[in-house]
Amino acid sequence: MNHWKKVAVIGAAGKMGRGIALIVLQQMACLDAEENGSVGAHDYCLYLIDADEDSVFGLRRYFRPLLTRYAEKAINRLRSCFYDRDDLIENGEIISGYVEGALDLVRPSTEIKTARKSRMVFEAVTEDIDLKVKILSEMKSFCEEGVVFFTNTSSIPIKELGQKSGLDGKLVGAHFYNPPPVQKLLEIIYPDDAGQEVKELAREMGKNLGKIAVVSRDIAGFIGNGHFIREIAFACDLYERLRKEHSHVDSLLIVDRITRDFLVRPMGIFQLLDYVGLDVWKKIAGIMTEKSSLDGVVKPLLTDMVERGKIGGQNMDGTQMEGFFRYQKNRITEVFDPEKDTYDPIEEEEEKHIEELLGPLPEKHIPWKKARNLEDKEKRLKIYEESLRQENTLGAQTAVEFLDRSRQGAQELVDSGVAADLGDVHTVLKYGFYHVLV
Repeated sequence: MNHWKKVAVIGAAGKMGRGIALIVLQQMACLDAEENGSVGAHDYCLYLIDADEDSVFGLRRYFRPLLTRYAEKAINRLRSCFYDRDDLIENGEIISGYVEGALDLVRPSTEIKTARKSRMVFEAVTEDIDLKVKILSEMKSFCEEGVVFFTNTSSIPIKELGQKSGLDGKLVGAHFYNPPPVQKLLEIIYPDDAGQEVKELAREMGKNLGKIAVVSRDIAGFIGNGHFIREIAFACDLYERLRKEHSHVDSLLIVDRITRDFLVRPMGIFQLLDYVGLDVWKKIAGIMTEKSSLDGVVKPLLTDMVERGKIGGQNMDGTQMEGFFRYQKNRITEVFDPEKDTYDPIEEEEEKHIEELLGPLPEKHIPWKKARNLEDKEKRLKIYEESLRQENTLGAQTAVEFLDRSRQGAQELVDSGVAADLGDVHTVLKYGFYHVLV
């Protein structure tokens, strides 16, 4: 059975669903072109199911410019597919033929039974056990034998979803990172009863979608959130410790700046929380607390923000919504003060004050954008870490403490069997979170 012939994405209009749908569509269209020399007139079909009618039927508009961009980058692959087409000679003709054909593969619907002929199903609804079980159970009731199901969950044990939906052995966890078209990492989670054929198909799926796949043991939170939730908890503990001597705003900014600048990351930990969404954090932390032995990760600083409705996340146009910080063009401009219940602008005076508290960056510091592209990255970062450990400033000492705690969390994942080894944890951190210093 060619599982790529007919694929369904359930929850296709959501943030994760539409990203998964896009990369699946790109691959399906390429396979169609390679097999048939054209796209859209054969058996390939992508069913996109979502309860939001306007959004799911608007996905073709969303796909068009992104498919065009993809085709421009993949022009050599497409040219080899259309080598005997006299009507597709120029690059523009090839790109147009690919894009229009790919859009013809799309079958949007609000009715889940539209996907009954699927051979591969990606479920990408919200992180809710009952909702996922309901949808997966319904899909099982009318799909044909041999269908393989993938659930895009970042924390829910796959074994539980499989047992409750009746898909034991046929359901695999596929934790795509946000946004799926950009993020290279894919966590694959096999339940204990997954057969060899299902495992091979999962590996093939990851490879065909161009992902760096890491296998995680089926324990709530898996590798990525198993580490992330631990780091968040420690960041909150560090914030509480700083609050004994500093204001809320200062304490928050200190931790955020340390985890961004001193640890050479693209975002500080609280900005990253805003990006992920504190409502998402709450669901993940709750599931991990209930389903695993990890305790003490639900922190008052975060639950208070959720109760106030300051949860972050992104608008439909990709701009950042307010959480710990308020943003202009995705740049931090204000910080939320719970004592005043308002956002305060981060003035130049406040910036200088934080810099004075932290102390200067070590002499061997490398900005993240530069560090990630260095040819001798490992050597340079080792030198930087040595210089970091020699500094006697609040910023450097606290960064070292945070880094050591991060590494302890990575080791805990290996010791508990969530990850096979530290290499897998490091791969997740490097490609899922863009850490360079691990």
